Amino acid sequence: MSRKLLAVDIWKAMEIVEEFLRSRGIRYDFRPLYTRYGLRLAEYRVGRFRRIRLIGYEWGVEAVVPRGLEELESLLSVYEFKPHFFKEDGWNYVLELQIYTRKLEMSGKAMATRFLIVLALLALANAFRLGVSISMVACLLAVLMLLPTGRGMRRFEEPTEWAIPALYPYYRMRVSDLKNRIKMERL
Repeated sequence: MSRKLLAVDIWKAMEIVEEFLRSRGIRYDFRPLYTRYGLRLAEYRVGRFRRIRLIGYEWGVEAVVPRGLEELESLLSVYEFKPHFFKEDGWNYVLELQIYTRKLEMSGKAMATRFLIVLALLALANAFRLGVSISMVACLLAVLMLLPTGRGMRRFEEPTEWAIPALYPYYRMRVSDLKNRIKMERL
């Protein structure tokens, strides 16, 4: 299995792979994964255990080609580029930084919103002279901070689509750690 970074969009890479498979008469099963950002992953199942994967990023496409398809590798190598300022794990850090930055934003907004909701409920309870204890408010706040927040809560496929507000300190630490790692990779 080989991995190649391609300086094309995912649609062009798909066109190359499909043309190659059609010209060789190779049967395949196509499975796309769409997110709100568009097509993110294109997977071609060739045979029972072999898969060709095209993973779309903002900067290009990562192609994963199984062994035995050297001709396809040579076709894709025309579009290959080597990142000159990162070591091998650098792009993983960039992608992970994007994910945790989005989680940090979402969890911060959710914490503020949920804290204001609890304060409003507490004010309403005082206004109507309901007997609400501090422990009840603390339990409600804890439960609200543990519930996931985000867009598209029907599915948790895309990691940037959801976050847990209670993990805000972890997300913040992770973002600063990844920024430092990226800075060190570039040196």
